[in-house]
Amino acid sequence: MQKSVIFGSTIKLFGIIKKSYNNEIEENESKIISRFINCDVLIIDDLGKEKPSEWVLEKLYYIINERYEHNKPIIITTNFSENQLIDIFSVGKNKSSIKAIMSRLNEICLTVKIFDNDYRYKI
Repeated sequence: MQKSVIFGSTIKLFGIIKKSYNNEIEENESKIISRFINCDVLIIDDLGKEKPSEWVLEKLYYIINERYEHNKPIIITTNFSENQLIDIFSVGKNKSSIKAIMSRLNEICLTVKIFDNDYRYKI
């Protein structure tokens, strides 16, 4: 049985959404976000590397919340702790959106901490 999987860094995934605003791609924002929500597995790489903004938080919350409500798996990689992500994504003094995102992720995701040196430095 085949499964649909979308994998990308947050910068890449949100870049795809932004390209729809300039008609650089045929899909509109709604269709792109729908693909992120409805694929069998969504893998978001390097959470916390993108420039935080209210727009990013709104889209991230919407995608994660929809997957959360429909019991769809999400795999997220990050180099940051939960508290660091809250600090990174706190736009202005508003921490409620990122805390809501983290709450949902804590409920549906298993945290696996990996402590190792960056393999790129070994090359």
